[in-house]
Amino acid sequence: MRKSRLALIAPIVSFCAALFSAPGQAQTAYPDRPVRLVIPYAAGGSLDVVGRVLAERFQAQTGQSLIVDNRGGAAGQIAADYVARAPADGYTLLLGTAAQTSIANAYFKKLPYDPMKDLLPVSLLVNTSNVIFVTKDFPAATIEQLRQQVKDHPGEVSYGSPGNGSVSHLATALFEERTGMKMLHVPYRGAGPALNDLAAGRITLLFTLLASAKPVMDSGKVRALAVAGPKRNPSLPDVPTLQEAGIQGADSGVWIGVMAPKGTPDAVVNKLNDIIMTALQAPDLRKRLADTGADLDPMGPKEFGAMLTQDAKTWKDVVTAAHIQME
Repeated sequence: MRKSRLALIAPIVSFCAALFSAPGQAQTAYPDRPVRLVIPYAAGGSLDVVGRVLAERFQAQTGQSLIVDNRGGAAGQIAADYVARAPADGYTLLLGTAAQTSIANAYFKKLPYDPMKDLLPVSLLVNTSNVIFVTKDFPAATIEQLRQQVKDHPGEVSYGSPGNGSVSHLATALFEERTGMKMLHVPYRGAGPALNDLAAGRITLLFTLLASAKPVMDSGKVRALAVAGPKRNPSLPDVPTLQEAGIQGADSGVWIGVMAPKGTPDAVVNKLNDIIMTALQAPDLRKRLADTGADLDPMGPKEFGAMLTQDAKTWKDVVTAAHIQME
């Protein structure tokens, strides 16, 4: 009798063991299929460069592809909303910036997602200063000469951005407020298209990262006017900072980090962070990012989350100080 009971219980015990061990096994195996990395801007911009470099290391480490998916528009909100609504399983990620999170939280009145709740910080990759680029034929060679050009040609000096509410847009608006300039804003669907028009002379100026502008700068079609940061860019040793040009309180930069939909299991988030942190230690990746002017600033989920909270306050103060109209 006892033997027959054990025979009946054994399959139940085995089923329960398999049921409760399955999630752990799935997490341990992550990733067991390709992962999608959504880039919130068109190809050719700073994020696209960083994302594709990361994708190469990701595949080398995991054996799985990291598929770069460019979804531009609405300052990256289309991409951010897509990721926010994706299954929380670690297979759809956002390579995001402040524009989709802390800036969106400060700038826009209505959004299809909650910027500070629906996206989970995974890893911060880089945090680097903007550079002010102008078209090669623009007569100004200094910030003071730029100021004079704006004064002498009202309504003619234009600046591009990857979209309303982007880091570039708010950074330039803050620069205008600090210098008393007023330029014409021309929004694009990403840094790449804006750079193309800058190189063609259709716009005058663009705040962006060296990572995205380097190819057109090396071709001689655009040139750097100033660095919007506390120190000169090592790749641009002869280009002064805004502070050196006498402009205070106009520094701005771009951080780039990987985010996941809220509810993504901690085990998956931690595994992702481990993969990314290992990738950032690779000498070839570090060199390639450094060559583009990106400043590596690795952070895990907790540090990244704390930075994001502070960043939201900073940009809210910027929007208020620069009297930028929220949409």
